Amino acid sequence: MTEKNDFLPISKFIRPGTVRQKTLGGVIHWTAKPMQSASDTRKYWADRENGSNGYGSAHDIVDRDGSVLHCVPSNEIAYHCGATSPIYQGSEQYYTDIARRKWPDFTLDYQHKSPNSILIGIEFEHETWEGFPTTAARASLLLLMIRYSKQYGLKAADWYRHKDIVGYKDCPHWYNLYVEDWSALLADLTKGIS
Repeated sequence: MTEKNDFLPISKFIRPGTVRQKTLGGVIHWTAKPMQSASDTRKYWADRENGSNGYGSAHDIVDRDGSVLHCVPSNEIAYHCGATSPIYQGSEQYYTDIARRKWPDFTLDYQHKSPNSILIGIEFEHETWEGFPTTAARASLLLLMIRYSKQYGLKAADWYRHKDIVGYKDCPHWYNLYVEDWSALLADLTKGIS
C-alpha cells in the first residue's frame, strides 16, 4: 500500500485543525463518483475551502489502485459524518438511533457536538455506480482499518457505514446493498487486529 500526505488547508469548512479529544470509531464512505481519482476527490474538498458547496472532507481516500491519500491528519477532526438536517422530514432527530444510543453527547443536532468529533473517516474510490471496491482498494481499506483499530483501541464493532450514522445517505452504496460483504470486511478486520 503506497501512501501520500496531501493535507487540506486549514479552513472551517474542510479542516478545522482541531485535534480530536478521543476516537471511538471509524466510518467508511464511498465517493459516489465512478472512475474518479483520489486526487480529484481531494481537489473537490479543497475547492470548498471558502464555504462554497458546504462542508466536507475525510481523513483518507483509498484510490482504485490501492494507494492512499491522507487529506486530514488522523488525530484531527474531519467533516465526514455530520448532519445538517433531520433524518426524516418533520423530525427533530439528526442521527440514527444507533448513533444516538452509542454517542448521546455527540448526536444532539448539527449545532452542537457531532460524531465528527469522535470518529475517523475513510473514503474509497470505485469504478461503477454499484460502488464495488476494487480488490486493491478493499485490501488497503482493510489495512487502514486495522492500523486505526490498533492505534485507537477499536474493535470491528466500532466501524460503521456512513448510513449507519446519518440514516438518509446510501453511503457506501456497495456495502449497504451487499451487507454480507460488509460483514466479511468486519470479519477480516477482526482477524487483522487479533
